[in-house]
Amino acid sequence: MPRRNTNQLNIDPLAKVKDSALMYLGYRDRSVKEMRLKLNQKGYPEEIIEMVLGILTKANLLNDERFAIAFSRSKIEGKSWGPEKIRSELYTKGIEKELLERVIRDIYEEYSQFDLVRKLLTKRLRYQDELEQKDMKRHIDYLKRRGFRWDVIREVIAEYENFNIE
Repeated sequence: MPRRNTNQLNIDPLAKVKDSALMYLGYRDRSVKEMRLKLNQKGYPEEIIEMVLGILTKANLLNDERFAIAFSRSKIEGKSWGPEKIRSELYTKGIEKELLERVIRDIYEEYSQFDLVRKLLTKRLRYQDELEQKDMKRHIDYLKRRGFRWDVIREVIAEYENFNIE
């Protein structure tokens, strides 16, 4: 059976773009910037994309705050990310700085950074009997890549008796 050319079917372009957007939202929440990028990649006209983004935002189907909270929660619970990494990722996904800072502040009132660092460090050290000075730089760098600041890392490391912070 031959494939139909959708351009020949006289499908309403607004409905087509809206259907694509709803399909993307069916997988997970997205930021407005992410959705705009996805729809642009599909080659839809810019003015129709903006109309659809407005419709979805007004209907609260596209909500940057809800997206930022869900994304942050997911990354903290699943990967134990720290605030710096989440801040960086949310920024690249188009979340405004003020909203981003508020979400991070609120979410880390719920999740303790110290507990997350302890969990990651315990997991990394489970097969080591002692915490040696020479290996600690590797662990510190790992925690920094996970998005934790040095002051939080230092405080958790100070709990280990055989490691002296210089």
